[in-house]
Amino acid sequence: MTDSVSKLLTGTTGGLGAHLLSQLTLLPSKITKVVCLVRGATSKAAKERVLKSLQSRNLSQGSNVAVEVHQAKLGESHLGLSQGVYHNLLDEVDYIIHVSFASFVSQT
Repeated sequence: MTDSVSKLLTGTTGGLGAHLLSQLTLLPSKITKVVCLVRGATSKAAKERVLKSLQSRNLSQGSNVAVEVHQAKLGESHLGLSQGVYHNLLDEVDYIIHVSFASFVSQT
């Protein structure tokens, strides 16, 4: 059994999630990887959303923890991830921090 810890984080483009991501990657800990599930039209767009969220709040991302961003749709089967990615996450993630919330556009 290894001492390293992998966390999955949702909501990283919001205020709370961005602060959590920054702290998880900056503080000394046993965390070796943070996996972020983010909405986005493409994988690149999802990664850009995370970076913009950190930058807009003057937050930094530490370099001692790997950050992996996946384009996801939390309301879909397998969180909108490919079956392979989904099963890899099931095997490697130790903790889930779910701070995203549903965003709906009201049409009145």
